[in-house]
Amino acid sequence: MRRFLRHHRLPCHRRLLLCRISFGFPLRSFQTAVGPSLQLQREFRTYRLTDLFRVYGSDSWRFGERFVLNYGLAWSYEPNSLNTFLSKPKLLNAILGPDINPPMAQLTNIASIVGLVWTPTHDNKTVVRAGAGRYFDPVSFNSIALANERRALFPAGTGLRTVPGSSISFQGRALDFTRSGPTSFSAADLLAILPATRADLTQQLNPENRDFSFRNIDLDKTGSNFI
Repeated sequence: MRRFLRHHRLPCHRRLLLCRISFGFPLRSFQTAVGPSLQLQREFRTYRLTDLFRVYGSDSWRFGERFVLNYGLAWSYEPNSLNTFLSKPKLLNAILGPDINPPMAQLTNIASIVGLVWTPTHDNKTVVRAGAGRYFDPVSFNSIALANERRALFPAGTGLRTVPGSSISFQGRALDFTRSGPTSFSAADLLAILPATRADLTQQLNPENRDFSFRNIDLDKTGSNFI
């Protein structure tokens, strides 16, 4: 809508009419967020800690004048990469299965590389190279997914709460109409109740909560990126 109004210079009264018409359309879905935007970290730190230990060794063997074999082996370990301190609530058994224990730090990230250099001619003007290897990206590169998991599994009321309309009830029904189809509830109706809805969600925030027996996912019934 904004893009349309920006690229099509309609008279002021027509723009106002267009906005009124759009707000009168039936609501399909929405989401809102309350709380601090700072990502939740392990042990409620205010900073992100990442550590990576890596050991690598390589060697080369020469066979005659024309063949050289290169090979190497590496082992990497990130003790605090995954959310190894967070178990899952029983609510997720139906999705993740019976194993809802915290993930373990990966101890078997062994990467290998091998390469062959062959000089088929005596003048050394032609060289044929071949190689293959296995490499593990650091888990910390997936920080957004890990932060999403922490947000859902931390105590209720901590962190930024992004709540979909499917988790918000108004007059006995959820504010999500993706399955039921268009209704008489419009975007204008949403704007009328949104301040009170956000105020109610804000009152549920509890940034000092450290009780993991009831978590954000138990409250919102939504989450993502569970490992």
